[in-house]
Amino acid sequence: PGTGKTTALYRCAELICPNDLIQFDNIDREIIPFLIIECPSDGSFKGLLFSIMSKIDSILGTNYFRKQNPRFLTTDFLMNSVSSVLINHVGVLVIDEIERVANDSRRGETLINYLTQLVNQTNVSVVFVGDKSSDKYFVNREYMSRRTLGIELTKLDYNEDFYNFCSYLFRYQFTNKVVELDSKLLRCLYGLTNGLPSLTVILFI
Repeated sequence: PGTGKTTALYRCAELICPNDLIQFDNIDREIIPFLIIECPSDGSFKGLLFSIMSKIDSILGTNYFRKQNPRFLTTDFLMNSVSSVLINHVGVLVIDEIERVANDSRRGETLINYLTQLVNQTNVSVVFVGDKSSDKYFVNREYMSRRTLGIELTKLDYNEDFYNFCSYLFRYQFTNKVVELDSKLLRCLYGLTNGLPSLTVILFI
């Protein structure tokens, strides 16, 4: 936590495709290149599906979510509806905070099994984002480990990278007197933040 996973995720999506939507001149269809959803804290797959539809509605101005009555929907029916929407409108589905269920074997197993089925039905790529504690879930399950490629963001070491990061931050000073970043202040910052970018930014502010 605090290494900038979600921030890096949004920045990567922005660099790959600056526009929130891909539109075609000859096809009446809009594609969301990256749909970023937060994993529900209770591990509910139905809740995740509703989040997907609600987010798509907010971006496209459609009403897929309002058409569904949660009282009378089975998970399988809802999955078929979401699969159809994903096939037509989404390039990559990103699920953030996956450690919320990966650390609970029962909830994690259920959610990941459903997600695997969703991927197989839609052929939409899925990206899982979580902290280090979720690694053991994917590594210990062969059918998940062969589907995942891990990229790690760790805390900064006390070296040139941390200095460059802080130097960049200090350009944004809005103070009566400019504070120079010297070795003493740099050591102090690292000691207080342990090299976590988010804590460094908060402390700088």
